Amino acid sequence: MKNKRYIVVDLETTGNQANKADKIIQFSACIVEKGEIIDQFSTFLNPEKRIPPFIKELTGISDKDVKDAPLFEDVSSIIHALIDGGIFVAHNVSFDWTFLQKEMREAGEAPLKMKLLDTVELARIMYPTVDSFKLQDLADEFGFSHDAPHRADSDARVTAELLLLFLEKLETLPLATIRKLTTLSQHLTGYLAELLFEIEMRKERELAALDAKWTEYRGIVIRQKSIQEAQYSRADNMYYPKSEEEKIALFQAVNETLTPRAGQFLMMDTIMASWRNEANVLIEAGTGIGKTLGYSLPAIYFAKEHQIPIVISTYTNLLQSQIFHKDIPLLTALTHFDVKAVVLKGRDHYINLFKFEQLLSEVDKTYDVVLTKMQLLVWLTETTTGDIGEVNLSSGGQLFWNRMKHTGWFLSPQKDPWLPYDFYLFNQKQAKAADLIIVNHALLLQDHFGGGKWLPDYEYAIIDEAHHFTDAARAQQSFVFSYRRMKFFMNRLGTLGKEAILKRLEMMFPEKHQLFDIEIAVLKLEEALEELFLLLAQKLLKANKNTTELLLVENVIDEKLDTALFFCWRESITAYERS
Repeated sequence: MKNKRYIVVDLETTGNQANKADKIIQFSACIVEKGEIIDQFSTFLNPEKRIPPFIKELTGISDKDVKDAPLFEDVSSIIHALIDGGIFVAHNVSFDWTFLQKEMREAGEAPLKMKLLDTVELARIMYPTVDSFKLQDLADEFGFSHDAPHRADSDARVTAELLLLFLEKLETLPLATIRKLTTLSQHLTGYLAELLFEIEMRKERELAALDAKWTEYRGIVIRQKSIQEAQYSRADNMYYPKSEEEKIALFQAVNETLTPRAGQFLMMDTIMASWRNEANVLIEAGTGIGKTLGYSLPAIYFAKEHQIPIVISTYTNLLQSQIFHKDIPLLTALTHFDVKAVVLKGRDHYINLFKFEQLLSEVDKTYDVVLTKMQLLVWLTETTTGDIGEVNLSSGGQLFWNRMKHTGWFLSPQKDPWLPYDFYLFNQKQAKAADLIIVNHALLLQDHFGGGKWLPDYEYAIIDEAHHFTDAARAQQSFVFSYRRMKFFMNRLGTLGKEAILKRLEMMFPEKHQLFDIEIAVLKLEEALEELFLLLAQKLLKANKNTTELLLVENVIDEKLDTALFFCWRESITAYERS
């Protein structure tokens, strides 16, 4: 890999239609060899047409910049000689490759002989938890200078730096993970499969010991994790600051930019007094008062003082994450406590490792499925929570997630080979050892009314965003039936193939050996679903918040859904009886 020659290219164009009249207005290529950028070539290009206003605003490239620039055909031989035979790399490689091929063809150059590598795809696989895979956002994430976004020279340089970062991380992954990534990459286009295979072969020869931070089980590498017990000590700073002066000193000792607020201090004192007096309290906190710190600071003091956990419940998973990643570190800095906080979510937010293992062995060439499997393999070498909220999945990946989320044990818990590594159980154990347990309203309600035990025993709780609590309670009784989910399900039937479905049916009905007429049943189900959502859309357009019409819509849903399921069931039964 170190001897490979990567040509990292970025283009600016008059538009995004390569097959029409759009032209390249700036070309840049960075040459990467032996783990470093050794050269860069950039030039403006005269498109012989006006640059659209949108492109001028986006790139900062004006008609004046390209007026005296060469035509593409004037430099096509230089570009061809520079890049041909290397590995063509770009951020969203299909765009740049398509444009360049078109311009080369029109200039009369010989076809380029290159393998393609997409840094968007590499970013998704190697860093599955970043918030955005846009070039500017990745540059910000990893601290790369990017002074002129949407200019080919700056974009190509950043893309080259990202490529080196991704290649370096690939080298650090354990052999077992690389093996599985190599197998999956066979279903992708481009150079990635070859790159992974070369790394796998080299690691096979080296046979390096697995790093102590990982464990390999049944061919999958996961991050080692251990329960962190909450530490309770009677240090001098264990006592809650009573006076305003003590609170101000506490804040300013950490960060002088933290603005002391009288309302925030009053909120802290009110919460602490309510707990000490075993009383409930309802607080309406105005905007800008700093309510999260206003309740979390007395919470950690009370938790440490009484050596008990305190539950903090908020409305959304996003707010849970914000509290954990933003406010808990600040709380630690303010108090100097060893704050043990854990985010606890419903079971279906965690990966079921047994399901994932089974899905890895299932051949599915769908791009989103392949990409998601690869993302999760890398993520498992990093995560200690198994919470899918950490991963930036595509929309197709989110649908595929439904097949591996932790809805329970496919086998009994005692027979599940992954039980010792189960993330859901681990997070529950973490919660029992935590000072602060951060949940959402839905989980808190499930713990009380859902018929199961989700949270460890606790006596004190903070209900943040309490005005949404009734919405969360109402949502507990709701059921979502979406067109997108049903289409994904129908596509899965087609992807699995008739033989796979028949095998499952034969397992369900072992006394019958003849084939079920699945194709007719699937066809009828698709027709019924399409009609259902068409009628539903028509009804909703007419409803205009009219109660009677909405009741009709509800009846249509019930009727058409029953019809769809009836068709599928009837055709299966007919075939069953014929057999």
